[in-house]
Amino acid sequence: TETVSQYVVDWGDGTSDTYAAAGDVTHVYADGASTPTITVDLVDEDGTHTDAGSKSITVNNVAPTAIVGGGDTVNEGSTYTLSVGPVVDPGTDTRSAYSIDWGDGSTQNFTPAEWAAASGSFGHTYADGASTPTITVSATDEDGTFVLGTKSLTVNNVAPSAVLTGAASLDEGGSYTLNIVGSDPAGANDTLAYGIDWGDGSAVQNFTAAELAALSGNVAHVFADDADGPVNATARTIQVTVTDEDGGSSSSSKGVTVNNVAPVIALAGAANGVEGTPYTLTL
Repeated sequence: TETVSQYVVDWGDGTSDTYAAAGDVTHVYADGASTPTITVDLVDEDGTHTDAGSKSITVNNVAPTAIVGGGDTVNEGSTYTLSVGPVVDPGTDTRSAYSIDWGDGSTQNFTPAEWAAASGSFGHTYADGASTPTITVSATDEDGTFVLGTKSLTVNNVAPSAVLTGAASLDEGGSYTLNIVGSDPAGANDTLAYGIDWGDGSAVQNFTAAELAALSGNVAHVFADDADGPVNATARTIQVTVTDEDGGSSSSSKGVTVNNVAPVIALAGAANGVEGTPYTLTL
């Protein structure tokens, strides 16, 4: 009768352990996505090895993760900063690539060197607002491509604005030229529309961006009359409201003084008159 003096366990991953007694033994598999076969040799006091049996198992891969954070909101046209913490992976995996899907149709890809150089801070500008994108951060290793984490945020629309320029005054009955330059942080991603209240009781004039561009931003208006009263000038306030398709709007004002113009009359009549005879003057 031989006595077992050692139990040699080959874990099937290139490592083995020797135990002096039978019982429960444990082992940590450093990397997954494999199907190792465990074999056990029994060694007696004479040093004879006996193949006692084997056991096949599957070691599952565990996806890497990272904490993904940042602000919950950002304005369109402004830079959003995303923070990504250290990658946690229970396996000894080597990551070969990283990517950030910003949720607005754009994706950035990074080499491991570029990822390390960013030190966990990544910037992106959302060109257009009124949206709720979800950012997805992924990494690729020898076992595949995995999502490290996600971050949802709201991109706020920013109202457009307009700059108004024109003369400070004009005479009643004259044509006034107002120059309008509109802008929006979303640039060409937002389509603007304009409404002009001339401040003299006339109907509001509306223009699309294309119509205003065709005028090179210059809109003409005739101030037909100053206000009645003892003062021979009237201050008018022009107000321009600019809107975008996302519901943003703002108003800008420009003051102009409409000067009263004294009436004139044409007089006609003979150069000479005769005493005692009526003289005719034509007004």
